[in-house]
Amino acid sequence: MMAKTGQGAAVSKKARRKNRRNGTKNVHRPAELKSPWDYGADGLANRAGLARERVADIDGTGTIKRARRVDMLEQWHKRGLLSVAAYGVAEKLRNAYEVTQRMPATDYQRPTVDSSPKPDHAIAIQTDRISRYHAISQHISANDWPLVERMVLDGAGPEPLGYRGPVAVKQALARLDLVLSGISDAI
Repeated sequence: MMAKTGQGAAVSKKARRKNRRNGTKNVHRPAELKSPWDYGADGLANRAGLARERVADIDGTGTIKRARRVDMLEQWHKRGLLSVAAYGVAEKLRNAYEVTQRMPATDYQRPTVDSSPKPDHAIAIQTDRISRYHAISQHISANDWPLVERMVLDGAGPEPLGYRGPVAVKQALARLDLVLSGISDAI
């Protein structure tokens, strides 16, 4: 038996029989979107770090919006929750941390011989990267380190550290601002 094509192909036999009895016709409707613009997946993990913003107004009927991944430090700075000094220190600390993550991995299964004329040069580069990160991070106390690590290095909110609710989050941002602006002179 050949598969049926055309309008009734997606409708089951049972539905066709029922519609013949009732005298109705199967109507195929296109899927409706929540909004005219697609913002991607809507799950909680996918929305982390996303900001929806207006881009343009083309013909006066409405605005075009987009969703883009944003840096939380930048957002907090734009909202006035982080001072200029604290934002500068946070960017320096995060950039120094990210550079340390770019070090090449060592494969101990396959030993290699470095035949370059200056074999210690790669080690000197790695040491410089780590020392820049250490120079900034040594000014942060052990009590403040979890907050700085979570909000600056991970780029996430302070909620898992016990700051629940909007008032507590603002308190955490004020504490972060105080810590980072305090070490801005030392750097």
